[in-house]
Amino acid sequence: MTQIFRPLWAALIFAAIVLIAGSAVAETAARLYEPGPGALQVWNSEGSDNLPLGLIIWLAALQIVLVSSVLFVRHHVAARWLLAGYVSRYVVGAALINFELATMLAGLSALMHVVFWMPGFVLLCIRRPIMQDRSVFAIWASLATVMIFISFIFDFRDAATYLGHVLEIGRIP
Repeated sequence: MTQIFRPLWAALIFAAIVLIAGSAVAETAARLYEPGPGALQVWNSEGSDNLPLGLIIWLAALQIVLVSSVLFVRHHVAARWLLAGYVSRYVVGAALINFELATMLAGLSALMHVVFWMPGFVLLCIRRPIMQDRSVFAIWASLATVMIFISFIFDFRDAATYLGHVLEIGRIP
């Protein structure tokens, strides 16, 4: 019986150490970075309050396109992957913030976009639904592909800046 509980205790102790260390790191990091949309700025409500109107409209349109993937998940794998990536990004981001494991810098958010949206994006690029028919899904898929591609231009830049910063300071801020 003790054999069963050893891995559980080890996992709990490890989780406690990670949470305690992560909390100290995140609390310190939050004081070091100012709010804003830059790769090394804290991405929170204060950071997003002063965005240019064009960027606010772009982000809202991107949200609508990604959330609307729910309309196509029953019959289209790419829509499932995009919805899963969209939801996963928020779940992981919320966990990082709530457990204070990292400061949500815009570069970290960009990195999560790249990681979680990439499978759906690749599927859309490979299958190219607009080349097969002119359905509502094909039009939506084309719009999603273009919007994610444009977002990736900025996300790759910000993710690279963030990763370079993490490597430079030797820890996750």
